[in-house]
Amino acid sequence: MNQSAVLCSITDFCNRYQSWVTGENVQIYNAEIGSEIVGGARVQYVFNNYFTSYLRMIDPLEGLTYIDIFTCIKNATGPYQALFIPDGSFDLIIKKQLEKLIEPSFQCVEYVSLELKRIIEEYVVPQDAKEVESIISKEAIIYIDECRDSAKDLVDNLLKIELSYINTSHPDFIGAGGVIEEHIHNMVEEIVDERLRVEENVRMEEIAEKQALEANSKRGRRRPRSLSSHHFRRLSQELDDEQNGCRPFLSIPTFADTKTNTNKSMNQLVPECIRFHGNLNEEEKYTMDVIQKLISSYFNIVRKNIEDAIPKAVMHLLVNQSLSNMQNRLVEKVFKPYSFND
Repeated sequence: MNQSAVLCSITDFCNRYQSWVTGENVQIYNAEIGSEIVGGARVQYVFNNYFTSYLRMIDPLEGLTYIDIFTCIKNATGPYQALFIPDGSFDLIIKKQLEKLIEPSFQCVEYVSLELKRIIEEYVVPQDAKEVESIISKEAIIYIDECRDSAKDLVDNLLKIELSYINTSHPDFIGAGGVIEEHIHNMVEEIVDERLRVEENVRMEEIAEKQALEANSKRGRRRPRSLSSHHFRRLSQELDDEQNGCRPFLSIPTFADTKTNTNKSMNQLVPECIRFHGNLNEEEKYTMDVIQKLISSYFNIVRKNIEDAIPKAVMHLLVNQSLSNMQNRLVEKVFKPYSFND
């Protein structure tokens, strides 16, 4: 085949490929296609009906329990008691949840590349393709794979950028500006005040009850009764039991017993593996609820960024790149070798 025929085949291939991707050629084949979505419209379907829908189905709190959050906070504070939410524990938790966005992002790139290859194999290349047309289609698919790899590299960098810095000062983040910390501080003060009020009420009730008992005892004071024979028999039995070696009802442990019991209790209180299995109090539950709201808020911000950025990256480095540079690539890989051989 001469050079002009090869060049014409390349030009015709690129024109048909561009027409099918951009949707210009669909109207011509409407009678054959019917109601099926074809060409570049399938790329839009991947963006809207697969990628976006899949991202929105992800639960920001999936696989995350109160105990997981509580344990993470405890590990992040070390031997100290945390008054508010440690930044290190929040970063660790949110990064773990954001990793759920990685797989659908890469799958989006893969599915779009498969749709572009499908356009070439089903619509651009004729069934009775000649040798040069088969070579052109194979080289075009190789170039789409290269564009796919470039798009994956950009997607990988976009995801790493989101994970590299947790911007808690984002204007859409509900914890920006220390609002949550101030809210928790006010909540803790309210809980402390409530406990103080309860304790004061209990103390006042005890004082009132004591005063009432004293008043009653003064009004109905009587001479103390003498001990009955039943009380004498009980006391004498307890004394006999103590003399016979029986352990008295009240006994003071010796120093040796105290040391042995202390060593035994220390071994029991410090296990090799420590896990939290207890119930959270109201203050801790409230803190866990706040942290879950923070996680959901920041996760939604990043999800929105990824939902917008990934399709743009795929369009730029995969779809548009294959449209604009396909002809140059085919000329370099197909036309020049034919010219050299001729």
